[in-house]
Amino acid sequence: DKLLGNGHGGEGGHHKSKISSWTNTGVIMCANLMGAGVLALPAVMKDVGWIPGLGLIVLLAFGAIYSGSLITRIWVLAEHRKHRADKYGDLGHFAYGEKGQKVVNSVTYFYISVVTVVFHLAAAESLQTVFYDVAGNLCLWQYSLVTVFLVLPLAQIRSLQNVSFLAILGSVTILGTVLIAVCRMLEQGPLEGAHTELINTSRKDIRPKVDTLVLIVFSYCGQAIFTELISSMDKPADFPKAVWSSTLTMMGSYILIASVGYACLGGLAIAPVTDALPEDFWAQIANILLFGHVLVAYIIELNILTKGMCYMWQVLRPGSWPTGKSKGECPSQFKDPRVRFALAASLLRLSPH
Repeated sequence: DKLLGNGHGGEGGHHKSKISSWTNTGVIMCANLMGAGVLALPAVMKDVGWIPGLGLIVLLAFGAIYSGSLITRIWVLAEHRKHRADKYGDLGHFAYGEKGQKVVNSVTYFYISVVTVVFHLAAAESLQTVFYDVAGNLCLWQYSLVTVFLVLPLAQIRSLQNVSFLAILGSVTILGTVLIAVCRMLEQGPLEGAHTELINTSRKDIRPKVDTLVLIVFSYCGQAIFTELISSMDKPADFPKAVWSSTLTMMGSYILIASVGYACLGGLAIAPVTDALPEDFWAQIANILLFGHVLVAYIIELNILTKGMCYMWQVLRPGSWPTGKSKGECPSQFKDPRVRFALAASLLRLSPH
């Protein structure tokens, strides 16, 4: 009854059904990590220039691969010593005891909560862009409400097979958006007056340069869900293959759109780069694909957050935990759609009017 596997625990819940291959896991990672921020990369290049921009994309990609390898080694070591490691906090417990578990869980689920809110707002804004021409007078909170009702049925998905199908959809939609943007910019050619630099040495705009570093770092930032993915695999030792395949796919896509966008738009690059495209049929298709991708990433993150809520409930109220439920498995109260609706409604409250 987990996001990434339906098996029930044996021997205290330690062993569960592991049904995911490294290819499925890699697709899930692409769908969850490769976000709409990819469309801001041409503007990122404008702030730092060719060499720092592309250099950071490549350097941080290999940093993400290395982190995946390290997490796999720690997870396998914990598994070898019969230590449960379904969540990041379990690795914290393995390394530093209960205090380590509390610290790691607090940081991890705070991050996941923030990312879930970001995905909700991004999905609402993307939906607003899709229907702007026919319903431009609607406010963002109204699109946010529509997003809640779209997400709510799909938020019930907890099996790996169904998540994998959605992950394929999420990966295809963001790659399709990138390809449309790249093809349209190549078709238009470089804008008149578009100027590029090998290294932008200007000291006037330091903050955009810092924002550039942060954006590229977060474009590979998915370590918070790595243990969830590893624990679902039939061969956990193959997780580095999933990291390599997904990270290289993302790096290639990032380099492609960053290079083409910066070469064609130069210092005139804006974020998202789709706003620089002619408002025609293909621009509308790109917006629809982008909404589909953000929605899938939102669903995956929301399910992981719900699982975290189950864990926190068990920690705060251990006496009320249903008999026979393994740690991290949601009881019937959390399977109730009304509970998930309450979570979605709380996200709606965060939407600006």
